[in-house]
Amino acid sequence: MDILCFHTNAQVREEISRHLKEMEFVFSCNSPESWDQIEKTIKEKKPKIILMETKKDTRKYVEMAVEMTEKMDSDAVIIPIIKSIDRDIAIYFEEKNIGYILGDSLLQFKENLMKVLVEKRDRLESLFKERRIFKNVVYAFGFSWGRMYIADLQRREEVYGILPNLSEGIDIFIVFREKPPILMENHNIKSVWVTDIVGKNRIKPHNLTILTDSIIKFLEESERRIVVMDCVEYLLLYNDFINVMRNIELINSYAMEYNSLVILIVDNKAYTTKEYSLLKRYAIEWAGV
Repeated sequence: MDILCFHTNAQVREEISRHLKEMEFVFSCNSPESWDQIEKTIKEKKPKIILMETKKDTRKYVEMAVEMTEKMDSDAVIIPIIKSIDRDIAIYFEEKNIGYILGDSLLQFKENLMKVLVEKRDRLESLFKERRIFKNVVYAFGFSWGRMYIADLQRREEVYGILPNLSEGIDIFIVFREKPPILMENHNIKSVWVTDIVGKNRIKPHNLTILTDSIIKFLEESERRIVVMDCVEYLLLYNDFINVMRNIELINSYAMEYNSLVILIVDNKAYTTKEYSLLKRYAIEWAGV
């Protein structure tokens, strides 16, 4: 079993179960009746990860859980679900290298869970080797599948900095004007250079339909793929704004259809207020990691 969850609130268990099902984890959510029952369930299920609601004395509760798993010789990663956190608990978690999830942040449950799991990846390597699990890594970086995001030009290096972490198990297609460093490091990433210079894996900027078709073809090959468009302003030098937006919206439709992810790296200063508002109609502004 991947994840074993304990929580007294049935509504919370239902919400967590919905998220874990969407993320394709093998899991079980239970109401903790006693420590004996918790210990028995852990022994039976042998989970890799344990999500546990903590009571008033968070530190003592976590210490008891860690002691219990150590006695069972279990290497499970324990992730407390806490209602609030104070300075002392924060220091304790940091000292013990314990990741946690705030109980009132279930709307960001996928993001918060994956941030903790990525930090514990050395202990969960076998789990991350499975594609059904690895695809969830995007949540740790503030992305969701089936969406299009706008990353401001100032965050360009941040975007390219996380792509190597994603390329291990996710297919990525970069459409660029200026070659990013990631492509010089021989990562397994497909790319197209938008340029007037003729050559292999190159598309002229006025051939907008050909460029869009190549992106759509990539998205149609499989679900959960990533497209990075780092050339929008360059395309606007050769094509009118509305035409470029139509093609971006078409790409967005295919991303939603194939549950994939599109990242537009743009210079928001290059647009009028109206143009940028139209662009934001199709995409979510990425706030970074």
